[in-house]
Amino acid sequence: FAVYLMELKQTDQGLKFWNEMSIEDRKANLARAESIMASLRNEYRYRDVLTVWNDISSEQLHAEVGRLYDSSFEEAGSYGSDMPFGWQVTSAPQVQIDIDPNKSQKGGRSLRFTFQVRANSETVQVTQLVPVEPQTEYEFEGYVSTDKLVSGSTPLIDIVDPVEGKTIVSSPGA
Repeated sequence: FAVYLMELKQTDQGLKFWNEMSIEDRKANLARAESIMASLRNEYRYRDVLTVWNDISSEQLHAEVGRLYDSSFEEAGSYGSDMPFGWQVTSAPQVQIDIDPNKSQKGGRSLRFTFQVRANSETVQVTQLVPVEPQTEYEFEGYVSTDKLVSGSTPLIDIVDPVEGKTIVSSPGA
């Protein structure tokens, strides 16, 4: 019934119905939870997506407001669309993306891109949705290291508001 209410754009009523279910019933209805999260994402209600995600996921996969999930790539899990608050990686032809267990800034691992092309390649995006508190300042720290990179530009980090689609801040680039 919660999914039905979401489809009717009665989001608050659908969430109320979902929240009244037992935690066992919520975990037993993964397909419905995914549908609810998709509806909430379409309405940019990321804090509510976080709540539903944490209802159905294992404690190891729980996301938190204002925090990157697996910031140092230490988790053994996969990265992809099945984790709404995990790393999302879109690859490009002739670019190999993997975990480097030998190089890191913090922790023991990092994300590695191996470009096997000398011409311009398609954009490779690594993103993560991080729910935040409104009217709150956050600090972000990231590190980039290159080895024998021949390129017209350097790697770039953008922090983007997903609702507005606008870049909030961008790292210095070439």
